[in-house]
Amino acid sequence: MMNQNENLIPVVKGPELKKNGVPTIAGYIPILQLKERTIVDHYDNDAAPGAKKYQRLPNQKRVRDISDGLKEKRFDVPTAITCNIRKGEWNESYLEEHDGSLFLNLDKMRQEGVHFHIVDGSHRSEGYTRMLGTFQEDAIGEESLELEDWKDFKIPFISTLDLDEKSEMLIFYEINSNAKSVPTNLAYTLISEVRKQDPDYAMELASAGDTWKADGAEIANMLGEDPRSVWYQRIRMPNTEEKGTTTIQSSGFANSLKKLLKSSYFGQLEQEDQRDLIDAYWAGLKMCMPNTLGREGFQKNVMTKSVGVAVMHEVFEFALEVLRSRGLPLRAPESYRDLMEKALENLQGEDQNGDDVSGEDFWKSGKKGAAGQYTSEAAKRTLKARIVEEMKSAGHTLRVD
Repeated sequence: MMNQNENLIPVVKGPELKKNGVPTIAGYIPILQLKERTIVDHYDNDAAPGAKKYQRLPNQKRVRDISDGLKEKRFDVPTAITCNIRKGEWNESYLEEHDGSLFLNLDKMRQEGVHFHIVDGSHRSEGYTRMLGTFQEDAIGEESLELEDWKDFKIPFISTLDLDEKSEMLIFYEINSNAKSVPTNLAYTLISEVRKQDPDYAMELASAGDTWKADGAEIANMLGEDPRSVWYQRIRMPNTEEKGTTTIQSSGFANSLKKLLKSSYFGQLEQEDQRDLIDAYWAGLKMCMPNTLGREGFQKNVMTKSVGVAVMHEVFEFALEVLRSRGLPLRAPESYRDLMEKALENLQGEDQNGDDVSGEDFWKSGKKGAAGQYTSEAAKRTLKARIVEEMKSAGHTLRVD
């Protein structure tokens, strides 16, 4: 049985809402109370009109990720949960003043069967309560320091008081329809920056299999800032509003390297070596396709966009193995030129007008090219396979001594 103090939550009064005129409070609520005193009103299509509610069903993977991350102390989630005590349920007597401070009496709410209705933060709330549940399951029949440590941990919340359900629903809509997730471009860069400063986080990335995100972002950054590289000023960095001369975002470039960075050979190289090999590969491609990868044509083709870069990096993995099997220099652009020239020259397809195109024309953007039709994952795999087959037809196969 909880004592009285555990049911008195210190709060502060906030301003009344401008549109609805209802009061607000803010405070911290223990996880155990969060679990027992909150409701999430999930939308129910089978309910009668006016009783369908509005919250989306929880994404269990997201809940599990939050729960596991908190449990393992990999991150904190200090963002406040937004709640409401509804019109018809709210009573001024729930707020009490003691020694000049304001408290919310959760015991009075419990006696009246009143709950907080979570408006925003349901995944965070369920993540916290799931984590607490795992500690409770682990602690059956024995003392648990983790359970004692977490059950009274306080979560920040903001609550409206006496707001009707319709207005609550509209606030949910405004918060979630205007919310925008962190762009992948910025997210990968943030991961990279934190890794540089925190060795423990680097180990967490490795355990999660996400090291490639930081590596890819760093390689993209190095290539985009190197005046000697084909990709100089062609890769769009986070928070860059103007497209300028760029053709691909740094996250798109990083994503195209995922398979390479996880491969048994390339993935084990030092990052500078990885950068150098990719740079040599694209320098060799430029020798094969001077118009496509030259100053004038760089932004007017599919090869330098996310689709083309993804395909060409898939081809690079095969090209790398061919060169290695033949003992040819991996850092020499000429190695890749000799390997790719015939394959790219012979690659054919139909443009949107039904005319045959090949070589550099194959990669043109818009109606005059054919590569723009390979946008789905399956189509990209097909295009990669076609290029590899052209390489093999030109005699460039793996060699076993």
